Amino acid sequence: MALAAASPAAILLAPAPVPAAGAAIPALTPVKLEIRKQLVSKVTKPGEFFPLRLAEPILINGTEGIGEVVESKGGGMAGSPGVLILAARYLDVDGRRLRLRSMHIVQTGTNNQDGATAVGVLLGFPGLFITGGKSTVAEGTIAEAKTAEPFALTPSPVTSAPTTSVTRPLIAAAPSPAISTRGNSQ
Repeated sequence: MALAAASPAAILLAPAPVPAAGAAIPALTPVKLEIRKQLVSKVTKPGEFFPLRLAEPILINGTEGIGEVVESKGGGMAGSPGVLILAARYLDVDGRRLRLRSMHIVQTGTNNQDGATAVGVLLGFPGLFITGGKSTVAEGTIAEAKTAEPFALTPSPVTSAPTTSVTRPLIAAAPSPAISTRGNSQ
């Protein structure tokens, strides 16, 4: 017996599985995050927040969250590269925060120190004016992080399909006093 392939529309519309009662995401669970805004070391300031999103499901799917710029430094004198240190702070799961830690993303600017050293040896002082490149994290970059603590999932309320009820008009009216069409004799 051949099985029919599911249509892409049917797959996209399939409901997400409801976690079992008592299900939890353990501490230190690896997560993949998508950076949702371009970050540039020359422009971005420490303490600035940026949006991120869960890139691969871990009992939850497509959850939005927040990251923070910890350190940002444009390319420096003598060819030193720009630095951009980022931290994932949390994902928002049904109005609760799933705290994150240990975000790992490798981004450094262009290191021009070798060129600056060569110019410094040949020309002296002007080698200090060669700057390194800025560090840029493009929108859509995938980073890795971990959950900071165990996170209990509460099952989403199951919504049933809407039911339709048919109301029928009342056929029998309330009893009323009998009216006679015959003449009344008194």
